[in-house]
Amino acid sequence: MITAIDGAPVKGLKLDRIVGKLRGAANSQVRLKLSRAGLDDPLEFAIARAIIYVPAVELQVRIDAGKLVVEATGPWPVLDFEKGKPVAVMAASEREFYVDGGEHTRIAFVRDQAGKVLGAVLDPGQWELKGVRVE
Repeated sequence: MITAIDGAPVKGLKLDRIVGKLRGAANSQVRLKLSRAGLDDPLEFAIARAIIYVPAVELQVRIDAGKLVVEATGPWPVLDFEKGKPVAVMAASEREFYVDGGEHTRIAFVRDQAGKVLGAVLDPGQWELKGVRVE
């Protein structure tokens, strides 16, 4: 179990904060402290960050029983979305929705001037993922 990243404890942090601490420039180092079951002394070591290529993330967004529902359809789950487990999202504004519970994942829809949805931004901000509408 990872107990510290770059000397800072991770206990009590949400997953997005932990992942944020692990991210960094390729070839830069990150120091980890690991605790192992049955051993008193933790392991401490530094590893070099590397670029990780992941397959395309695919989300399906639909209306089901009057609720906006999101489900991962690609090969990997993404944040609060998994294949075969649709999640109803809550409105935060006219263009932004969030998952209540989990990591509070947010989806902001991008619209043209006529109001047609062109795409979406998953977790707007520093680590956002942008997508386009697929018909």
